[in-house]
Amino acid sequence: LPRQNGNAVAMTEPLWHEDEELRALLRNILNNESSCTQVALCNRNMTETALYPLKEAMRKNITVQTLQLDCNPQLGDVAVMDLVDALQTNTTLTSLSLKNTGISDKAGRHILRWLQDKNVSLLDCQLRDNTGIPEELQHQIAVQLGYNITAQHATPICVASTQKET
Repeated sequence: LPRQNGNAVAMTEPLWHEDEELRALLRNILNNESSCTQVALCNRNMTETALYPLKEAMRKNITVQTLQLDCNPQLGDVAVMDLVDALQTNTTLTSLSLKNTGISDKAGRHILRWLQDKNVSLLDCQLRDNTGIPEELQHQIAVQLGYNITAQHATPICVASTQKET
């Protein structure tokens, strides 16, 4: 098992212990490998339990800049809120994609509070295809991302929307 601060990170879901490539990815995240700047775990049928090892690995990570968890509709609010909590001190993540992850306004409000209170590095937060997040909340998140963009003098990357891409 990968280790973080001397403690093994539990990989109880088949997702992690049946796929050597994913185990290697998790080790790279845990070890802050400089080549590990983008993590895409889209369409993996991830659940709250399956997200746990990644959440714990991201807690102290300083290399991942892009995290994509799209098309994992069973993740839901609790898993995403736990992930956001794990990212409280992260200053390297600039893009978080949570399209079609089964989240509602509860997780959306949690993301907004994180952006307002703690995070200044995130520039892109994709929330499309989560019909439980009202457009007004998506707008508030986009405005908060705009503050981060302005603070970093960067170009805007995202606008959150529930509209499906065509």
